[in-house]
Amino acid sequence: MSIYTFGMIAKIIIALFNTIITFRYFGSILTIRYIQKRLLYIIFTVIWIDLSLCSILYCSSGVLILSSICIYFFLVLFLYDSAILVKFFFIILLVSFGILTEVLASILLSDIYRMSIEQFVSDPRGQIVVGLLSKIGLFLIVRIICTFNKSRKATIPIKYGVLLLFILVSSILITYQISTNLYKAPNVDHTLDMISNVYIFYIIIMTFILFDVLTRQAEERLRFNLSEHQLDLQLKHYRDLNETRNVVRGIWHDLKNHLISINELALSGNCDLVINYVQGLNGQIEKTTNVIDTGNIVLDAIVCRKREKALENDINMDIRVLLPENIGIDPIDISIVLGNTLDNAIEACARLKDDKISKKIWVEIYCRGSYFIVTIVNSSEECLLDEKGNLKTTKSNNERHGFGIQNIKKVIEKYNGNIVTEYNNNTFTLIAAMQMQY
Repeated sequence: MSIYTFGMIAKIIIALFNTIITFRYFGSILTIRYIQKRLLYIIFTVIWIDLSLCSILYCSSGVLILSSICIYFFLVLFLYDSAILVKFFFIILLVSFGILTEVLASILLSDIYRMSIEQFVSDPRGQIVVGLLSKIGLFLIVRIICTFNKSRKATIPIKYGVLLLFILVSSILITYQISTNLYKAPNVDHTLDMISNVYIFYIIIMTFILFDVLTRQAEERLRFNLSEHQLDLQLKHYRDLNETRNVVRGIWHDLKNHLISINELALSGNCDLVINYVQGLNGQIEKTTNVIDTGNIVLDAIVCRKREKALENDINMDIRVLLPENIGIDPIDISIVLGNTLDNAIEACARLKDDKISKKIWVEIYCRGSYFIVTIVNSSEECLLDEKGNLKTTKSNNERHGFGIQNIKKVIEKYNGNIVTEYNNNTFTLIAAMQMQY
């Protein structure tokens, strides 16, 4: 076997290693869409082939960088859910680390062998060693990133994201320029170049840490806003409960007088007055039944508010709740799942145009074994599932408005649960199960 054939095989193996690192990296920091394993293996193979061809056919590092960015972009666009800004940031971050590890590996190995970088990397064996060492370094960096950064529900403001992207792109351009000069330099002393690249590496690390901090802050703001909204719902629910109790006390206090009045009206033989009187009492009593009181104040507040919203849209909502006192689910997570799923059901009913389809929502919330289960059945003229069976947003701006669905999935995953959806005969069914934690 010639050295060039061996080098080609080595590049294919390095590309395989690079593909594994890529899938591990994006799979840990972004939310992967539901996809069949067979299709996932096909995508993996295609990416592997693309990276192999790029490393074999293209000698220019600039072309390799642009090719890698394009490959990563189409992979992330097709396979993962997140905001475009977040996707692009992590693509550029991976490319930045990839270039730096390769340049640092080239400098380190050429110093060890006391050769110029151009002499060292012109040898296929040198290319193989540099490639392997750089991918090992990249793998270690990805492991650290995946340990400290998990996919989050919030995204940072656009102006900060653009600024951080500018820093990363600038780092890539500077590193590219340094590497170009290195390959042309005849000397073998690369101390200053090594220090420059380590400093750039430090800048990229700090950029990543800053991005992570900003994302955490955005998520905390999101949770604070949810908590604030949840508190408003609870306060309104408390006021409704207090008003209901006052109505019940009033009816109970005047019950004797009501019975006397009904008796006198009945004795006078005026049936219409009796009927009107009883209907008036029923109206007061019905007001007391509009407030749900299961003992879980968060759940009660959310369901009551959503039922009011449904009534405003002439939607009949039937609710059945049977829960223990402690369900072991974070109140904010309850708010995310119930709030988003009920909003989707109400919006689907509100969009109904066919008068023959009645606007109905049936909600059942209960516990079975160690699982907290939410079942929502609603009328719908359109299927809210994509071709893969995933929930999809009906908003025009998918990137901006798809977060409700993403947040539902993340909460379900947090509690080792599952979500099942079905669409049949103008009826959409959603069943979400979460394992209770005590």
